[in-house]
Amino acid sequence: MSKFNSNIIAVLDIGSAKVACFIARLSGDGELNVIGIGHQVAEGIKSGVIVDIKQAEDSIRSAVGAAEEMAKLNIDRVIVNVSGNKLRSVKTKIDLKIKGSEISERDIGRIISEGAEKFSTDEEVIHCIPIDYEIDGTAGIKNPIGMYANNLIANLNIVTVASSNIMNLNSCLALCHLNIEGYIASPYASAMSCLTEDEKELGVTLIDFGAGCTSICVFKGGKMIYLDTIAVGGRHITNDIAIGLSTTIEIAERVKTLHGNVFKAEKDEQEIIDLIPSGVSESSDISQVQKSELIAIIKPRAEEILELVYNSIKKFGFHNTGGKIVITGGASQIRGMDDFVEQHLSRAVRVGTPEFIEGMAESTRGCSFATSVGMLNLTKRQRNNKTFNIGNIGNKGFVGKLFFWLRNNF
Repeated sequence: MSKFNSNIIAVLDIGSAKVACFIARLSGDGELNVIGIGHQVAEGIKSGVIVDIKQAEDSIRSAVGAAEEMAKLNIDRVIVNVSGNKLRSVKTKIDLKIKGSEISERDIGRIISEGAEKFSTDEEVIHCIPIDYEIDGTAGIKNPIGMYANNLIANLNIVTVASSNIMNLNSCLALCHLNIEGYIASPYASAMSCLTEDEKELGVTLIDFGAGCTSICVFKGGKMIYLDTIAVGGRHITNDIAIGLSTTIEIAERVKTLHGNVFKAEKDEQEIIDLIPSGVSESSDISQVQKSELIAIIKPRAEEILELVYNSIKKFGFHNTGGKIVITGGASQIRGMDDFVEQHLSRAVRVGTPEFIEGMAESTRGCSFATSVGMLNLTKRQRNNKTFNIGNIGNKGFVGKLFFWLRNNF
């Protein structure tokens, strides 16, 4: 294994539609410069979960190889995203007796470790995020370090995923000769690339329309307080178009991108779209459909997704929290989607695009690369601050790495 270089960050975004690898260099002043990019159509991945390890391996190797070639260096470790409908968010409280002592980072580490150990072997802890603290009955404390207390209570938001998802991910990356430096939940990463600090502080809900699933991430007081994933996404809209218009998946995706809309106008009855039917060559007769037919296929699926989103945030009491909604991901680019979300969820909506990092190609500045950019931003922040990457390596690895960090920092 090569020596770890803290100035090089490699992230791997394994999605249902594409696999993307970004390699960046961290400068002396703490800024990122992207030096390698590779992306490949995803094979063997469904709804964010690996379903065919060999196909997934080939897609990952291609994306990583292209990024390495551009960066002119080889990588042997990556930060990788975790997605899929088995990703969930759980709130829990941890009570720690301080006995009048000064609260230290070691105490915070003990709280995080205790929170991570609450979960069964069927689940892996990805993030363990302190929302706020309570000291001797005084609530709403953001940072208790340096304060004195008899009793410290922490409200934690713990993000977990099915252990089988992590085992399959580990196995696949091992075949690619890649070590996993850490995991980051996809919606959390997307939020860190698309949301402003003010939005996260005042309260905001991010909806990330991925290909295989749609993710929800709620922030308040600067912290992620809720996360959920729904197993319906943009790929389902594409499949509906392919079936409804009797064409191929490839053409359906193109038609969705070029002509898709969620609102029908009078002129859409007259606007005609040319299609190549499935099962025939390009030289065969081209069929024609009205644009209104396309919209009639897209709209019901979009309504279904938003209904599931609403049910998710309502279940946990976040439907009346106020604040705006930010949408991102490929399906957020369907015309009228921002107004459609605003109409159905009764909140102000904007389309979020990932912030620009020096060296990024023009083709990677869109919503589809929000997760990759967010992973770079999170890792940059952790390396610049020399902070422990809270809860990103599974239950046992999580606790082990936590105490390794404590031992080397105190």
